[in-house]
Amino acid sequence: RVSPHVQLIPNMIDTRNIDLLRCTPRMNGERLTVAMSGGIRPQKNFTLFAEIANILRNDEFDFLWIGGGEIPVQQPLPANLKVTGWLDRNDAVKLLAQADVFAQTSLWEGLPIALLEAMALGLPVLSTPGVGNSELVLDGVNGYICEDARDFERRLRALAAVPEDRVRMGQSSRNIVDRNHAVLVNAPCWASLYQAYSRYEKFTLLR
Repeated sequence: RVSPHVQLIPNMIDTRNIDLLRCTPRMNGERLTVAMSGGIRPQKNFTLFAEIANILRNDEFDFLWIGGGEIPVQQPLPANLKVTGWLDRNDAVKLLAQADVFAQTSLWEGLPIALLEAMALGLPVLSTPGVGNSELVLDGVNGYICEDARDFERRLRALAAVPEDRVRMGQSSRNIVDRNHAVLVNAPCWASLYQAYSRYEKFTLLR
């Protein structure tokens, strides 16, 4: 217990516009799109995303990195991997809505908004076990925690083979957002905190 005067308000997103973009999950016999959203920088671990795509370059998977940045010069890009470059948020979310699985390859996070958006769209998530990611991905519920590229490969093959699991996990992703991270849930908490500021004045630092 840290303090009786601490209130936790999780990161939140507005799901109203996202609801207009949600798509029907694709079934067997179609190529699946695996997406990641973020800047190409060390934290986001583009190298791991490219490694997964390369392992599955001869299979029915397309990989989409939604974002831009400097691709490492030593990083080979397989033909099944596309990098969109920088997009505005609406265009980025529209592309994300066309994906089938979200692959969160980052090494660490706070509480990632891009991951929350993917979950709100009803996507199952495969994620590295970094801080921030593991708070949102419940292993076997809305996705899986993956330790390395081969682990991602194994889980992707399994999700491709059983579309019902993608649907179930995607719905669990959305349920987690609705329960813990939606504006309609958390905005009133912020409003209450600000409106009742006088209760906390005595705990502010002395000038």
